[in-house]
Amino acid sequence: MQNKNKDFSINIGRAVGNELEQYFLKANKRIWIICPWISKRYSKLILDKHEKGVDVRLITTTSYKNKSHLNSLLDLIEQKTIDNNIEQKIFSIIKQNKKTIFAIILFMLLLLIFTDNFIIRILLLFCGLGMILYFKFSKKISNKYFYKAKIKLKICKTQYADHNRNDFIHSKIFIIDDICAIGSVNLTDAGMFKNYETLVIFKSKKILEKIKGEFNLVWSNPLLDEKNIQEVGDLYFKK
Repeated sequence: MQNKNKDFSINIGRAVGNELEQYFLKANKRIWIICPWISKRYSKLILDKHEKGVDVRLITTTSYKNKSHLNSLLDLIEQKTIDNNIEQKIFSIIKQNKKTIFAIILFMLLLLIFTDNFIIRILLLFCGLGMILYFKFSKKISNKYFYKAKIKLKICKTQYADHNRNDFIHSKIFIIDDICAIGSVNLTDAGMFKNYETLVIFKSKKILEKIKGEFNLVWSNPLLDEKNIQEVGDLYFKK
């Protein structure tokens, strides 16, 4: 069923996302979304829009049992590597100061041989053992990762993934340029085109401002049960 006028359109049934997708494709100012699930098709679409200068914001959930949603979520998070070059720097210093290092080692050996102080001998032995172990196990350069959202992104906890919570985000709100839409539709191929769904698209400026206000309230709510991007990356990115 479809009912349209100048202020809104009501879509009930299958393929209710046809009109909404056209707004997504034409968006040039903003795409603000609250939606629990999102598929790769739409994560790529909103990422492309972000790269073209569109203000993209997404509030979604940790529905990790849905592999499609998880993969889409990871498309929106960037994994960066921090190289730990301490070992490389030490080896470089040793290479540049071979004579000095040799003199220090020789001095330590002579001190070990000629000193009668038991404590100094023990300390020298531990220093030598430490150097041997360090050079043995420091060949592998360690890497640390940090994660950064490619768009303005908030990931909230859900009752399914986070111990039966009952305060999770389940609303579906889409604000695209100068229209907004609400309904039952998840931003997935099934939700947009296959399932029996409901979607109401508003073109009224007055309603748009009210929905934008509601979105901003959720976005800035300090009580929003949000997951840290670093935590998500550490759990689900392949190292």
